[in-house]
Amino acid sequence: MLIEEAAASDDKTVVGWYDGTAPDVIRAWEAAFEAEFGIAITVASIPGHGARDAPIQALQAYLANKAIADDQSGNADILLDMLEAGALRQPNWEALYGISPLVQNYREALNLQTGHGEPMSDWCVTSSYYVWPLAYNTNNVTAEELEGITFDDLAFNPIWKDRVVTDARFLGVYSFPMAPGWGDDRQLAWVRGLRANGAKAVSGGSTGFVQALLSGEGDIAIASSGVALREKRKGAPVDWYAPADGWVPGGIGVTCFPTLTTVAPALADLWSAWQMTTGAKLQADLTGSFVTAPGVVNEFTEKLSSLGMDLPANLIYAYKPADVANLGRWRQQAIDAFTE
Repeated sequence: MLIEEAAASDDKTVVGWYDGTAPDVIRAWEAAFEAEFGIAITVASIPGHGARDAPIQALQAYLANKAIADDQSGNADILLDMLEAGALRQPNWEALYGISPLVQNYREALNLQTGHGEPMSDWCVTSSYYVWPLAYNTNNVTAEELEGITFDDLAFNPIWKDRVVTDARFLGVYSFPMAPGWGDDRQLAWVRGLRANGAKAVSGGSTGFVQALLSGEGDIAIASSGVALREKRKGAPVDWYAPADGWVPGGIGVTCFPTLTTVAPALADLWSAWQMTTGAKLQADLTGSFVTAPGVVNEFTEKLSSLGMDLPANLIYAYKPADVANLGRWRQQAIDAFTE
């Protein structure tokens, strides 16, 4: 029924935040979607970041009673605001489970609650995990140095003096207060120790970190394993490693279903469910990357498991509304502690 309703949509241009997606991936999505469902779609993109900008733009549009997208992703804090405003709706989950068995995995993995204590999984799913372990230059860091390494080593062990690169906006570090045995005070002490140990702050997120490692600005950083593996596959002397703390900082990518859609709701739901599962795998295959999501097994998750960590059990991220609300404060206090 869902596919038939989707095929009956007058407009078949599905819209989402795919600004950074290569045109060949977009065309591959369109061809694969038509081959699977017999529906010829056109994929259009809205300018802006799919996690940071998407829910803000979508909420503003909803409040103006305007539909701007069919595939709604974003960071949890603004998506919770969208939900509170009525900008998200509950899809037909049973119908979506038939699109891919991963949809149910994604839904069950979302343990966020709304501000009213309801499960956010009634409206949304966890469509990806962001994992920020340690990226390092394989020419400059030895296996012996990595054995048993902890986050505290980066800040307090003189072995790493002047060798650490950190994000100018403290990617990942803003999750530290949620880790076992941590809190605001320990995070601040760690950041100050990092500065005293000669760490260098660089911009550009994980891509900036990895480039800094390759250019000799440092030897090790907390960075996205995906970026490190992508560069490794290109032949760069970079790899990733999980610390011995028993946890890694990270986050979740959340996909929800907007109340207002530019196409028929059935086509919007079909596209969104397909894009975050089959479409994401197709994109990973075309770009030489990998999917990190609930129920997906690949070389990254297998290596992580071999180092004693599994997702999401050992992933430190905000899943309580109070922690979600604190992320900005934790980030800012880390920035201030490093620059004071």
